[in-house]
Amino acid sequence: MDEIIAAAAALGKQIAAHPRARAFIDAARAVSGDAESQRILHDVRAHHERYGSLDESGGPADANAKQRWADLEAKVAGNEKIKAMLRCQADYMELMTRVHEAIDAALET
Repeated sequence: MDEIIAAAAALGKQIAAHPRARAFIDAARAVSGDAESQRILHDVRAHHERYGSLDESGGPADANAKQRWADLEAKVAGNEKIKAMLRCQADYMELMTRVHEAIDAALET
């Protein structure tokens, strides 16, 4: 088992050094260091917690909640740091999906 844990640690270091992982970490740090980006993300989370489950379940969402969501989406779309982080996150998640698929494929042999 120690061999597997050592291999996993080595893989983790390789992933951490990969340009996609570095870009995501850097972009997330840029967002966390920016008060406006943090406020927007906080507002998005709060609105989603309050209204997201109703909307997903087909429950009623009033016009004000829908308008607020549209306003928040526009703020996210207009924030370059958040957009960059989301792009980097998508690239990182693609990397991690491919790693997971490679591990799964090896288990099937």
